[in-house]
Amino acid sequence: GIWETRYPGQVDRQVTVETPYGPGHIDLWIAPESRIVECKTTKATSRAYLPMAEHVAPVTMYLHYWGIERSATAELAYVLKETGEVVAFPVDYDVVLAERLVKKLDRITGAVEARELLPVLKAYTADRFPCGWRGGQCQYWQHCWGGDEDE
Repeated sequence: GIWETRYPGQVDRQVTVETPYGPGHIDLWIAPESRIVECKTTKATSRAYLPMAEHVAPVTMYLHYWGIERSATAELAYVLKETGEVVAFPVDYDVVLAERLVKKLDRITGAVEARELLPVLKAYTADRFPCGWRGGQCQYWQHCWGGDEDE
């Protein structure tokens, strides 16, 4: 790719980042630039929604648990499927987001260890994916998610 051409033999792939919640894997570590690059593919029609929050979150955790001590910068690079165009976005370290993510991960880990169910997310409803689709509603909604709502 582009990075290997610019820095032959100096690009590491799938660099493991150890966290208290398990390992993650950085797609590309560009050592000469101290840069984390996460690579994604998407449709050209999704361009207006980039970068996606669900992609920014793991990059934030890579910076939090690995990159900050290396003075790293980070970016999300999206390849548009239809054209092959690469669109890149910087991901700045956001300590508030990192702390919020850590708090959520602590809560999830605690629930798993205590063998407790987490509350249903507000976005989950009986008539929306993954519990409902094609206009239908899941008949088991209350059985699976009959608890309190959470953000």
